[in-house]
Amino acid sequence: MLNSKSTKFFKYNIPLALLEHIVSAISIFIVYRFVIRNLGVDLLGLWSIIIAITSISSFGTSGFSSSAIKFVAKYYTKNSKNKVISVIETTLLTVLILSFTLLLIISIILFLFKNEFFFEEEIEVIISVYPFIFLSTIISFISSVFLSSLDGFKLIYIRSSIGIISKIFFLIFTALLINNYALMGLAIALLIQNIISLILGGYFLKKQLHSLNLIFIRFNKTTFKEIFNYGYQFQIISIFQMLVDPLTKFLLKSYGDLTSVGYYEIIYKFLFHARQLIVVGINTIVPTIASLYELKGNNLREKFIKTQNIIFIFSTIILTLVFSLLPILILLVDLEMNENISTFSTLIFIGLFFNLISVSSYIFNVGIGRLKMNLISMIIMAFSNLLFSLLFGTFFAGKGVVFGWMLAQVISNVILFSMFLKAEKIPVNEILSKSDIMLMLTIMFSLVCLYYINTKMNYSFLTICFLNFIIPFSLIIFQLFNNNSLKIILHSINQKLKF
Repeated sequence: MLNSKSTKFFKYNIPLALLEHIVSAISIFIVYRFVIRNLGVDLLGLWSIIIAITSISSFGTSGFSSSAIKFVAKYYTKNSKNKVISVIETTLLTVLILSFTLLLIISIILFLFKNEFFFEEEIEVIISVYPFIFLSTIISFISSVFLSSLDGFKLIYIRSSIGIISKIFFLIFTALLINNYALMGLAIALLIQNIISLILGGYFLKKQLHSLNLIFIRFNKTTFKEIFNYGYQFQIISIFQMLVDPLTKFLLKSYGDLTSVGYYEIIYKFLFHARQLIVVGINTIVPTIASLYELKGNNLREKFIKTQNIIFIFSTIILTLVFSLLPILILLVDLEMNENISTFSTLIFIGLFFNLISVSSYIFNVGIGRLKMNLISMIIMAFSNLLFSLLFGTFFAGKGVVFGWMLAQVISNVILFSMFLKAEKIPVNEILSKSDIMLMLTIMFSLVCLYYINTKMNYSFLTICFLNFIIPFSLIIFQLFNNNSLKIILHSINQKLKF
């Protein structure tokens, strides 16, 4: 039975989770193309800021949604149906009240100080779309509880299917509405996406648990305490995590302009979705980490080293591939390469590359239950992002803000990685070899070469595309095949194929 469940998990859950991110990446960039072609990069930047503002309201909810996964899974395994219902209903009511209250406070602050941050024509656009985004945000928080609960039932493939369907509807309605209704059309399309997630999530959750009442929900104080005691550290981490994106976009608008925000949004999403392909896969090993930790054996150390090797190699290949295709991807959203785009893409690549290097440390800490390191890292990231973005933004405008963001990513993630190695008593040379360092230096050198080509050389589009692809891979190919981490991965694959 266990083997059957395990086979089903790997057969459906992981592939569909990956497919969801691929569909999400494709749909969102088609949407960006619609926005840029019909409305311009400035309005894409304004849209990005509005969404970042409303996302701040998740400060009070994300920890509770994450807790639903653990406690639904816990009591479902124990066959305690009433307790599962109590967890879902208490989480739902808590998230609904907190999200509405926080969103209302944020909305009041926004409209009180709107003249300090936005021009009159921007305020008119914000007022026209905000009611739809407000309602859409509330609905998304409710549906997040439904989807997290489905994860708790290990029905990740259903959750992912809902995500795919809702994103396709978002794409379709954006195409239908944006030409006539501008950003309001985009806001309506987002509302429809979240309504579909809500309906489908509620339907499949109700199908899994017939006695669950999704209308007359009840609050259980004991269940709330249990959820809170587990989730508050996640909550604090998410608060500092969520501070980074809105703050970066506000500073970009202040020191640069809405066009800079638009460029940042597009490039970040390109590379972020590439990052997520790796993160989705590693997230599935959290239960295994928890089990290994409880056994108090040496397998945890071996698992970390193996996972780190895999992440390092795949981070290098996937991020470099997406970065090398950037001129084509930029053309697909109806833009052209310029100095700002090239600068932003280089800095964002470096930031996310270091972020991925420490992902294994972050995930292993979650599995172990040692969240203090993750919290320290997030606090350092939030405050250093503010400090460096203000400092470098003062002297270098929008480019300085993105440089500050990159520096905060590098410092906070290196600190997290170092703290984990120290806690587990793993020597640096055991996890980071000379071949790894050479590969990293080669990547940095290729970034410098591509920056010069994309900003200083007046080549044709086809030549730019060719050079952006051939230079990084020709530089790193030798380093890759002489890298110890890749040799270990290839040996492991070869052994499994022989078996």
